Amino acid sequence: EALAVLEDSLSPGFGSGGSSGSTARASSHDVEPSRSSHASPLGAQATKAFAIVARAGATQRRWELALALMECMPTRYGISPNIINVNIAISACADSSHWALALDVLGSMQRFRLTPDLVGSNKALGAAARASQWAVVVVAVESMRASDLTPH
Repeated sequence: EALAVLEDSLSPGFGSGGSSGSTARASSHDVEPSRSSHASPLGAQATKAFAIVARAGATQRRWELALALMECMPTRYGISPNIINVNIAISACADSSHWALALDVLGSMQRFRLTPDLVGSNKALGAAARASQWAVVVVAVESMRASDLTPH
């Protein structure tokens, strides 16, 4: 159902009037588009729609939906995920105890020309720590320090 809503939102005229119930509940911080999303004809509204649907899936611990949306944005719609889209996917994986996937998504940010931030890094590292993956956490923290990110 969420994907159907997304497909409808990507049709011409999206964002030109009124808002759906799910859009009204999302804060502007949750769906702020990246500059790279403007290169696509679908632009900022599509990036916002992806973030809203992925956030809804993540809230329901549907990590597969959040990952699928992030992955299909560039291939199917020609839109690069922004930091918010990727952090939603990381959070969905981490909150579902899929620490290795959360770290994989974190590591894939360069593919989208994004730099990991503290939000996604801390979420992925927290999931690995909860799974007692201390060696992984130590290596990741050292990598973060080398790139001037300080984990909390």
